Amino acid sequence: MGDLMGRVALSDKASNNGEGSSLIHPSRASSGMRDSGMRECASCFTKVDSIMFKGLCGHEFCRDCTRQMFLGAIKDEELYPPHCCGNVVPPGVALRILNYEELRRFSERALEWTAKDRLYCAEPTCSKFIPPFAVQHEHGTCPECHRQTHVLCRSLAHPRVDYPMDEPLHAVLEMAEAENWKRCFYCRTICGREFCYVRGLVWKSCQCPLWYENRLEEVAIRAVDEEVPANADIHVRQNALHRTVEGLRHHEDNGCDHHRNSQWVWRNTGRLQCEVANHYLPEYIFMCTGCRMRACNRCRRHRLR
Repeated sequence: MGDLMGRVALSDKASNNGEGSSLIHPSRASSGMRDSGMRECASCFTKVDSIMFKGLCGHEFCRDCTRQMFLGAIKDEELYPPHCCGNVVPPGVALRILNYEELRRFSERALEWTAKDRLYCAEPTCSKFIPPFAVQHEHGTCPECHRQTHVLCRSLAHPRVDYPMDEPLHAVLEMAEAENWKRCFYCRTICGREFCYVRGLVWKSCQCPLWYENRLEEVAIRAVDEEVPANADIHVRQNALHRTVEGLRHHEDNGCDHHRNSQWVWRNTGRLQCEVANHYLPEYIFMCTGCRMRACNRCRRHRLR
């Protein structure tokens, strides 16, 4: 049910890995910072002498945080391309902050993350991405192990054999059918793309109801419990619940502009858990006023678009 429904059962066992520290309130800028020539990084809020990158949105980043944007994009597709407030960080910035090996890995990932029809080596001990330029005549040659993968069936090359029986694949498909998993409408695999889990079609392109009402009310009740005092008049709580439910429905119909600063408010009560990276923060968190998602400063700037 999109991004909202999956957040109902958010794990209570999330670990605090320190990403997107909330130890410093974003408004606690030193009054003498401008006079001293110091600048504040929009990500870690550290005061530095010089800024490595300034986005079109006006946010400035120190060298370490700018590096983390590119290094994060190597490991996590959600962070590619590096961006802030919906604006992409120019690739040329990478030349100033990454070493040769990091640049090579970033370039390889860029090829992989932007490929429309990705092909991976069918050798189980390899599974490396096969770039488009390595594909010829329906076969891709792995740059790592040099084995060939058949593009059409995604198995190792099978000369003079039509389509071999892929027993591991059939085992996975049988398990998927038993668990009621769905294949992606686009790539016909079990991936992370958004689609209707009932029909297997593009999200919001079918006639299925957007919610199960009990799920929607569960999210709304949790929001009211966090934002309305427990001793408030029953009518106040009911009105707040009604407004929250209508706001959530509007969110699913129209989506949220997560890249806009005005979409987010600062909170230091309720759940201080980032629903994107799934870790807890010690002092405060940001909440989207549309979908009620809570996210750390780093995730709201670089993961959500």
